[in-house]
Amino acid sequence: MTIRRILETLAQHRYRLTWQRWAVAAAVVVNQDRLLTAEELYSQLKKDYPDIGLATVYRTLDLLVELGLVDRVQVGEGPTKYGLRNADVEIRQQLVCECCGEVAPLDDRQLESLCKHLSHVSGYQISEIEVRVTGICPRCRAAARGEGQAVGRPAAGTARPAAAAADEPAATPARQAR
Repeated sequence: MTIRRILETLAQHRYRLTWQRWAVAAAVVVNQDRLLTAEELYSQLKKDYPDIGLATVYRTLDLLVELGLVDRVQVGEGPTKYGLRNADVEIRQQLVCECCGEVAPLDDRQLESLCKHLSHVSGYQISEIEVRVTGICPRCRAAARGEGQAVGRPAAGTARPAAAAADEPAATPARQAR
């Protein structure tokens, strides 16, 4: 991502293109290979722009996060860090019901921030991330409560749906004999 793309996005959303926003955008792009706290960005900017304020840096970073241009990464008790969003990384996230096999998309931007952090600490240039979360969907939970069945995997002798069974390895002769 470039400074130009950030400024174009700000203009498309009818935000003023102030010198402060330009400076913060430029600092984020220049430091695109690492995550920085707002205070670290502020320290860098203060050298060339002595009139810039820390609150302005925070507000601009919040705006860039809101527009999907920058990731906010919070890991544990440490300080919040910011980094340029990598548009080249494909992230697939899904929820899978272990009872009926329903697959639902998962849209959680916090996972994107975690992936950015993992890329930073590992040094890897990540190109693809796949997250699969399994559990029991609301419909199956409600059905289990209504029928008095235990929540969890289907009862013995209950046919599993094709979608769920497709993920399991085919039975081998040794497994069939048991």
